[in-house]
Amino acid sequence: MSERCVLIRTLSISLCLGGLATVAGLAAGGGDRLLQPVDDDSGWLLRLEPGRLEVEHAGRTTTLRLRRGESMDTVAETSRGWIAAGGRETGDGARRLVLLASDGVSSQRITPPAASPSSISLRPALLVEHGDLVGMAWLEGEEPRRLEVRAALWEGDAWGVPETVAGPAAGSQTALSGAVLADGSWLLAWSAYDGSDDEILWSLRRGAAWTTPRRLHSANEVPDITPALVADGAGALLAWSRLQGDEYASVLARFDGSRWSPERQVTGPGSFYPSFHRASGRIHLLLRNALPRGWAVLELAPGGEAQRHALFPTASAARPAVSANGGGQVTLTWPGSARGTAPWERVR
Repeated sequence: MSERCVLIRTLSISLCLGGLATVAGLAAGGGDRLLQPVDDDSGWLLRLEPGRLEVEHAGRTTTLRLRRGESMDTVAETSRGWIAAGGRETGDGARRLVLLASDGVSSQRITPPAASPSSISLRPALLVEHGDLVGMAWLEGEEPRRLEVRAALWEGDAWGVPETVAGPAAGSQTALSGAVLADGSWLLAWSAYDGSDDEILWSLRRGAAWTTPRRLHSANEVPDITPALVADGAGALLAWSRLQGDEYASVLARFDGSRWSPERQVTGPGSFYPSFHRASGRIHLLLRNALPRGWAVLELAPGGEAQRHALFPTASAARPAVSANGGGQVTLTWPGSARGTAPWERVR
C-alpha cells in the first residue's frame, strides 16, 4: 500500500496512512478533551479547554491558565501530584514541548529538553518510576515525515543530553507510547511507515543503551497503528489497531522483559483507538467501537486475557475517562461532564 489517503468506512473519515493523521488524533475530536493518567490510583482528571486546564481531584476543581498556542497531550500521576506534557505552536512552523507539574496546591513549568529552534516536537511520552519522573520520550524533526524518536533522562532538576532512539523512517513516525518496567528499563513503541504500510516498532533502554528499533509483530501488508503501553508485572502489555479488510480491530501482545508474545486479536472488526487505564491493580483497555457506535471497556487479567467487558452506546467520539471500583459496574465520563454507567459482563 502506498503512502496515500484511503477511505476507512469504519471511521467515516479519510485517513492518511503514513502521515501525521492517525486514528487517535482524529478520534479525539479536537476542542475540549479529558486527560487521565494510565496509572490512576489518586484519581486526577484534567479537562483541557481552550486556554486552560480544569484539574479535578478529590471533589475539588482548580483552574490553570495555558499560554497562547499551548495544548496538553498526556498526564502522569506522581507521588506528589501530577505532571502533564504537550506542545506550543510557535507560529513559524516549529512546535515546542511544554511541561507542567503540580503537587495539588501549586504548579510549575519544567523547561523541556533542548531542541533545534526550527524543529517540530510531538507526542511526548512521560516516563515515571515509583511516583517520580525519570525521563521522557518524544518525536522530533525538521518536518513531519522525517521525525526521529528522541528521549532524555530527568536528573531531578534538569534534563540530560537527548538521545536518538530511532532515526527517520521511510515515512512518518507517529503515536509514540512509553512505559517504565519493574526493573527500571524504559520501553517505547510507536507506529512507523516502512514504505508499504505502517508497522509497530519498539525499543528498550536497559542501563544506558537502547536496543535497535525493530518490528514488534509478524510481517503483514496492512496498517498497524496507535499503540498503547502499560507496564504489567515484569513486562508490559501493548495494544494497537490493525486494519482487517476495511475495518480496524484491536490487537494485543505481551512483553515478558526480553521478548514479545505472538500478537492476538482481542476484538472483532470495528474496534480501534485503544488506551490503558489501571486503578487499584486492575488493568482496563478502553476502545472505540464502530458498530454499535460507542465505547467499550475490557478488564484484563494478568497477562492480558480479557475477563469481562462493558459497552457504552454513544455518538461521542471524544475519549472518556474510566472509573471502575472493582464492583459490578464501570463509569465513563466525557468532556462536558456527561457520564454513563454500564454493568460488567463476562467475556465468553
